[in-house]
Amino acid sequence: MLNEKDLSHTASIIWQLQQPISSEVKRKNVLSSLSELLNSEFIASYVFDKNSQKSRKGVALNIDQASIDKYNSYQYSDDIVTPIASMHIEPVIIDEVIERKRLENSAFYHDFLEPNDMHHGINMFISKCGFHIGDFRIWRSKHKAPFSKREVKILSLLKPYFEESLSDKAPFLPLLTAKELEVVKFLPSGFSDKEIAREMAISSTTIRTHINSAMHKLNCKNRTQLAVLLSRHTS
Repeated sequence: MLNEKDLSHTASIIWQLQQPISSEVKRKNVLSSLSELLNSEFIASYVFDKNSQKSRKGVALNIDQASIDKYNSYQYSDDIVTPIASMHIEPVIIDEVIERKRLENSAFYHDFLEPNDMHHGINMFISKCGFHIGDFRIWRSKHKAPFSKREVKILSLLKPYFEESLSDKAPFLPLLTAKELEVVKFLPSGFSDKEIAREMAISSTTIRTHINSAMHKLNCKNRTQLAVLLSRHTS
């Protein structure tokens, strides 16, 4: 499946991920090799907050900076791709999860994708304990062939390396139970106890119990400190 050149790019990606640098810099450093490996022209990489539906800490390759600035400022609200693709555990070809007609009729396509010649897409979202810790939004221009199962397999093979590398900023996460993690992931987005309870369909009292337990385990004096800790170490 991989030729000598592909293996070289793969080795470069794995080597970059093993360097003692921040997760954001790691994501930026692998973009060129990832683009070559997948024969794609355009890549953006973010950390997606599925509660607020906003993308943060973005880096990009071959995408006009003015377009990136517009996306970060307001066009993210028109993005119909990211919320759908982020629900998938494995890498996904965009045409397999969003009907092409729907995509091309969207404001996101007309205002962001099409002006930047991004036509064929494949996305990979990386999570740890329910938190998104990074993603790769990879696109080819219209004149190139669509992505295939080959690219899905390549990304699937690389995904464990990304999971291990990009999650090193949150060593405390294993201290929390699965239910505590499910509750506290709403805090960085400013959710109240009642709002979390409504999202999870459990009582506010139960929510408060899980938050208090997480605060105790992580030595946080209040929920604000807990939210800041989570925001810093899961992005």
